[in-house]
Amino acid sequence: PQLKQLWETHDALRLLQERAVVERPGNSTVRVGHGLAPRGLADAYPQEFEYLAMPIRVGCKTYQPLVRQSLHLCAELSILFLRQDDPGALISQGGDLDGRLKTLLDALRMPSEQEQTANPPPEASLFCLLENDSLVSRLDIRTDRLLFPATEHQHEVHLVIEVSVKVLQISDYNLCLL
Repeated sequence: PQLKQLWETHDALRLLQERAVVERPGNSTVRVGHGLAPRGLADAYPQEFEYLAMPIRVGCKTYQPLVRQSLHLCAELSILFLRQDDPGALISQGGDLDGRLKTLLDALRMPSEQEQTANPPPEASLFCLLENDSLVSRLDIRTDRLLFPATEHQHEVHLVIEVSVKVLQISDYNLCLL
């Protein structure tokens, strides 16, 4: 829900949705005097123009990843990992840190068709952070104690995740993200 709201309200993402259009390779048709914005070109001439921020279909579901290869983006993540254990106990209690981080990164990306078949999400269309977890270029993790009363779920954690989206290759359509 947070990512959906971000796509709907953030000025740069609204511009990205309008401008993230490129001419398909081999297109020899020149559209002059059409009066259409880039997104309008992609909608009107899908064989000639590609909309780079289009939702991606996996099986019968669609996903709207923010950080994706087609937009030449990567993400830097800074994670504050709060848990009910004492500092330093993360490795021995409730699973090791690398296993927990693998689970988190899997949750931030689009699933494969096989993963989706095994655990289908209830919604037909979902917003996610990453097209693929290989688009994470930096990962900073800090752990600390969660200062809430103990819950019935002894391995419950609270995460504060700061995401910095970085442009890898500057183009007309992703200038709004600089």
